[in-house]
Amino acid sequence: MSSEDAAKPRRIPRRAWLGAMGAAALGVPSARADLLGYGDVPLPVPATLPPRERWLWLQNNVGEEVAVAYRAGQDYDLRAMVRIQRLLRDLRADVAGPVPALLLDMLSLIQERIGYTRPLHVISGYRTPQTNASLPFAAPNSLHMRGMAADIVVPGMAQADVCAHAMLLSHHLGFMGIGWYGSFTHVDIGPKASWSRML
Repeated sequence: MSSEDAAKPRRIPRRAWLGAMGAAALGVPSARADLLGYGDVPLPVPATLPPRERWLWLQNNVGEEVAVAYRAGQDYDLRAMVRIQRLLRDLRADVAGPVPALLLDMLSLIQERIGYTRPLHVISGYRTPQTNASLPFAAPNSLHMRGMAADIVVPGMAQADVCAHAMLLSHHLGFMGIGWYGSFTHVDIGPKASWSRML
């Protein structure tokens, strides 16, 4: 292998990525189940996601930032996914959790609607059960514990507008849970639902 080939991002098929992420990045025996963490929540398989390169520009609460192409067609870039997984970790426990590709695709579509001029600031991504239990307003069965949700802010944009973009996307895709909490917007890849709560 030439040094030029070694420098190229490693592209692997989706199924191979699921196994590799579980075994290599997470070190778990049952890669698919533990990585995806879906449990008994059925995930949609939208035919509306175009098979093309997808980008994400994310930032978390400790200032870490990732701007990366994580998908080309149906192939996912393993190194990019590991970087995103690390950024979306439970910051209190410093533990990385599952990273369902559908959540990243949804965040990418939200960012596409808003424009790639600024990052999506992720207030909360994956949560351990312990962290979730310590939060006064967190649902006991929160999808954050399965890596299926993110609480986001877009710097310089009113949260009502962020929520409106998410609602339009939800209408188009036919799924997504969206919660407007005043200072941030919750999005998840569960069944279609919406709610608001001012914290």
